[in-house]
Amino acid sequence: MSAANFDGSTIAEDGLLFLSEGQYEVLRSGKYQAGDILLCIRDPLGKFGVVSEGGRAVASSLVILRPHDVADLDFLVAYLRSPLFSQSV
Repeated sequence: MSAANFDGSTIAEDGLLFLSEGQYEVLRSGKYQAGDILLCIRDPLGKFGVVSEGGRAVASSLVILRPHDVADLDFLVAYLRSPLFSQSV
């Protein structure tokens, strides 16, 4: 998954780049799970999306935010959509 897959606050599955199973297995971090939030830390800075499926990896332009529960997920999404966040990036 990379920043190219972001469309507003949703994630498009079109044009995904794939690692081989061996490459994926040796990754120590960067593997996301269903319900994680992926946040762009490069251009386009601040774009984000909640992923519905896990078992994939992120490019270096993204970070994974992993909420502990649904309330944390709802709070994080509300914050990422807020003017407070958009003015700080």
